[in-house]
Amino acid sequence: MALIQELIYTGTDINEFLNGFLSFLRDLLLIKINVKPQEVMPANFDTMKKLADRIPENKIMYLINMVIKTKTDIKISDNPVLMLEVNFIKFTKLTELRSLDKIIDSFDKVLSKHYINGDVSGKIIKKQPQKEININYQKEPEQEIPKPTIKLTKDTFLQNLSAFKKKMSSALQAAFNDTVLKDIKNNVIYLEVHSGYRLKILEKDKSNLEKTFSNFFGSEIKIKFSLLEKKKNIDSYREKPTLEMIEKEDPKLAEFIRIIGGEIED
Repeated sequence: MALIQELIYTGTDINEFLNGFLSFLRDLLLIKINVKPQEVMPANFDTMKKLADRIPENKIMYLINMVIKTKTDIKISDNPVLMLEVNFIKFTKLTELRSLDKIIDSFDKVLSKHYINGDVSGKIIKKQPQKEININYQKEPEQEIPKPTIKLTKDTFLQNLSAFKKKMSSALQAAFNDTVLKDIKNNVIYLEVHSGYRLKILEKDKSNLEKTFSNFFGSEIKIKFSLLEKKKNIDSYREKPTLEMIEKEDPKLAEFIRIIGGEIED
């Protein structure tokens, strides 16, 4: 840390110092793996070789990574001197780092303790496969939002009749226009049709019509078609009046008919 303070007070550029330290570590790593860097002067090679023999390869690589990280931290920090000091404190803790070989050896000891019998044979205990536990989460059924029901009456039927017709084909719409609403009872629509031809068209699509009405009113609707009876001539069914009938209605007229001896004509 005294060296860092001296560099700061003498005005040494921090980045230049880190770049030089990084180059030194790079040369040290090459010497460690038996590669002679051209940048190292012969007079300094023996000294660096002794130093490389004392420091494990993984620790040299750790120092290189730490210097690169320090350069990055200084660039983004508002207090680069503090970042330099903190990272160099980590460099001083290098002796506390455990080598990768020692870490692996520790894992081997733990594994052997749990998976090898304590007998002389040293047979490996086969680990029993764990049974797969299937947890079936039953999804709650989504509750359907009930549609508002509209009471089927003559008024509600006639009010929505134009909307119903828009959903029909042109032929079915023409046939439906030829109907007369007779009555509505117990969700049954009674319709009278003027012609037998139209009645056949409506009967063919009766199920589709019932489904359309049922979806709209929110309940099961049925349709009953019937052929409209033509009005018969009232005169042909008029009963021929008798003298007794006339006497009840007009006694004077009945007495006059008896005097003249007349008969009632059709």
